[in-house]
Amino acid sequence: MLSPIFDSFNRDRSRSGNTDQCVNIYPEDIDGPKGPEIGLLISVPGKRLLGTIGPGPIRGMYEGNDGLMYVVSGAGVYSATTGYAGTLLGTIDSSSGAVSIINSPTQILVVDGTGGWVWDRVALTFTKTIENAGTDCVNPTAAIYQDGFGIVNSDDNQIYQTNYNDLAAMTSGSPATANNAYVQNSSKNVVTLFDLKEEVWIFKEDSIEIWINQGAAGFAFTPLQGVSIPVGCSALASVAQLGESIAWLGGSEQGNGVVYMSVGYQAVPITTPALSTRFQNFSSLSDAVAWGYQKDGHYFYVITFPIEGESWAYDLKTKKWHRRAGFNNGVMTRDIANCSVFFNGLNIVGDYQNGNIYALDNEVFTDNGMNRKWVRSWRALPSSMPQGVPMSFDSLQILLETGITVPAGTNPQIMLRWSDDGGYTWTQEFQVQMGKTGETSWRAIKIRCGSTKIGTGMDRIWEISGVDPVEIKITGATFEGGPA
Repeated sequence: MLSPIFDSFNRDRSRSGNTDQCVNIYPEDIDGPKGPEIGLLISVPGKRLLGTIGPGPIRGMYEGNDGLMYVVSGAGVYSATTGYAGTLLGTIDSSSGAVSIINSPTQILVVDGTGGWVWDRVALTFTKTIENAGTDCVNPTAAIYQDGFGIVNSDDNQIYQTNYNDLAAMTSGSPATANNAYVQNSSKNVVTLFDLKEEVWIFKEDSIEIWINQGAAGFAFTPLQGVSIPVGCSALASVAQLGESIAWLGGSEQGNGVVYMSVGYQAVPITTPALSTRFQNFSSLSDAVAWGYQKDGHYFYVITFPIEGESWAYDLKTKKWHRRAGFNNGVMTRDIANCSVFFNGLNIVGDYQNGNIYALDNEVFTDNGMNRKWVRSWRALPSSMPQGVPMSFDSLQILLETGITVPAGTNPQIMLRWSDDGGYTWTQEFQVQMGKTGETSWRAIKIRCGSTKIGTGMDRIWEISGVDPVEIKITGATFEGGPA
C-alpha cells in the first residue's frame, strides 16, 4: 500500500501537521497521468569550495559588466576572476551586515548602512562618496542602477539619485544641490529598494511605492500613479529575485512574519499558515537575509534567520517550502550560505562564517566536506483511509535510487523512527541499509514496525533521515499492514 510521502509539507499548525518535515531534500514534479505531480524527493545541491576571499563573512557578491566578480568580505571589497582569488580594492567602515552592490559602465558602488564607496575602474581609486558634501544622504542600506543612474536610500523617507553615469556624485549646480525626492505614501522610513523590470520598487515598513523614469529634470524618477501596495518589508536584506518576480519578508499595519511574492502590482503571500506562525514566533525578523537562484529549472528563494539559526527555501516550480540546514555536532543549524551570485556559469554562494565561496553542485553531497543531515517525515496513512482505527504495520519500504553515488567501501544507512501520538513521543531510531556501490536493485525495507493502539492517538508519523554523503532520490514509500 502506498504511504503518502509526497502528500504535504508544513501542512498546518497542529502538532501532527508540523511533523510534515522536509529538510535538505526538495520535491520535484514528474509527468503524471493527470499532468505534473510530485513524484520525487531529491537532495539539495552540495557546496564545492572554489576559493577563499578575505577574512569573511561574505556579505555580498555581484557580477560586474567587466566580467569580474565583486565580493564584500568582512570590511574588504575585492574583485575576482574565474580563478576565484580576490584582489583587495579597498575597505569600508563596517565588517558585518548586509551590503548592496551596483555598477555603472566604469564604476562599482557599495553601500553598507554606514556609507557608500566607489571603485573607479578607470582611475583605479577607491573613495568614500556617501556621506558627501551637499546632501543629507546618510546610512544608505540599498542601491540600484537604472537608465544610467544609481539610486540609494537614506535613513529617512528620502531617496537620492546619482549623476548620470557617475555613481560618485549626486549633486549638481553651484552651490551643490542634491538630486533627491521624498517618498510620502506613508510617514515611515524607506527600508530598501529593488529594480524589477525597469521599475523602482521602494519598500517601507508598511507599504511599497513603484517609481519609473519620467525623464524629469533633476530627479528623473516619479511615482507610478495609482499604484500603492499596502504591504511593506520587515527585513531590508530579505528582498530577492524569484523568477520574473521578487519575494520578501513583509508586514503591514495588520501584522508581519509573512513572505510575499510580487504578482504584477500585488503582494501575494506564499508562506503557509504553519510557516508564518513559526516566523512570527521568532525573536527577531529584521536580521533575515535572502537570496535567489535558478537550478535545473527550479527557481528558489532562500531566507535565513541568523538569530534563530534557521533557513527555509521556497520553490517557485512546485510552490512548496523546505528547510535548508547545516549540521554541526549532531545539531541542525542555519545554512552556511549568506548570499549568492551567478558567475562564470555557476551558482555561487558565500559563507557567513568565513571568506569561503562555494559552487552549488548537484554532484557534491556535503557542505565543503561537512556531512549534512536530510529529514523527511509524513503521515503514514493516505487520506482515503479511515483515521482512528488501530493499524498493524508489518513493514515499511522506502523506494529510492540505490548503489549509484555511494563511496566505495561504505554502507549508507537510513535512520527510521515513528510516532503513534502525532509527533509527541517517538520510538528509537532503526537503521535501514540503503545499498552499497553497485547494489542498484537494493530494497530499503524495515519489517515488524508495530501497531497503533487505542489510547495512543493512533496517528502514525514516519520519519526517515540520513547523514551519509550520498545523493538522495526518493520515489515513494509503501507499507504492508492493515487494521489490527
